[in-house]
Amino acid sequence: MNSIVKEPVYLQICNILKNLIEKGEFSRGDRFLSEREVSSRFDVSRTTANKALSSLVGEGILTYKKGVGTFVTEGSSKISVNIQDFLRKNMGMAFDIKVFCERMFKEIPEAIQSVFREDFPIYYIMTVYSLSGTPVLINRKYINCPDPIPSGENFIKHDYFDFSLLRKDISLTRLKKNDAPLMKMEEGESLYLIRDELVRDKSVIYDVSLLRSDSISFTMDLDGILNIHYQSEK
Repeated sequence: MNSIVKEPVYLQICNILKNLIEKGEFSRGDRFLSEREVSSRFDVSRTTANKALSSLVGEGILTYKKGVGTFVTEGSSKISVNIQDFLRKNMGMAFDIKVFCERMFKEIPEAIQSVFREDFPIYYIMTVYSLSGTPVLINRKYINCPDPIPSGENFIKHDYFDFSLLRKDISLTRLKKNDAPLMKMEEGESLYLIRDELVRDKSVIYDVSLLRSDSISFTMDLDGILNIHYQSEK
C-alpha cells in the first residue's frame, strides 16, 4: 500500500485560488476567474478547471450565476455547514457517541483556543457515524457556549443551520493510527478533512470531521448546493 497520498491537481488549484481571495486579489461580490482562465493560468484541462471551480462553489466560497459567470460569494454559504447532520437526516446514517465531556481551556488544541472564550464552558463530543454498518465519518466537536450542555445526544440531534459559517475548509488527509480502528480502515488511507467554524450569538462550534473518500462523493449543482452521495457498492 502506498503510504503517501498525493493531493489531486484540482485540490491544489483550489488552495491557490482560496489564497488569492484571502490576499484580496478578489473581493466579495467580484467576478472570479472563468473556467477558461483557470485552465490557461494553471495549464490544466478545462475538466480540471471546472472541478476546481465547482469545489469552491460547493464550499460556498464562489457563487455560480447561470449565463452570467462565477463570483466571490457575498453572503453566507448555501450548503449544509454540518455534513454529518445532512448525512444522518437524508441517508439514515446512525451515530455512536464515543466521548462527551467538559474540557478545560488548556486541554483543547491551540488552533482552537484563538476562537474560544476562556470564561465559557467548553464541551467536547467525538462521534462515529455509520451507513449500512460501515463507519463513514469521525466527527469531533468543540463547543464554547455560556449555557450548559446536559446531553451530547441531544446536542448532536439539534439543527445548526441557523449558525453562521465563519470558515470552512475541505481537503484530503491521511488516516492516523489512532483513528484507524474507529474507521475499520488501515493507517494512511485517504479521507476528506472537513473543518467548520460556526457562531451564533456568543456560542462557537469548532467542528472537525474525517470522511471516507471511498464511500462518499460530492457534486455541486448550478445554484451552488452541495449534493452528497453514498457509494454503497464498492
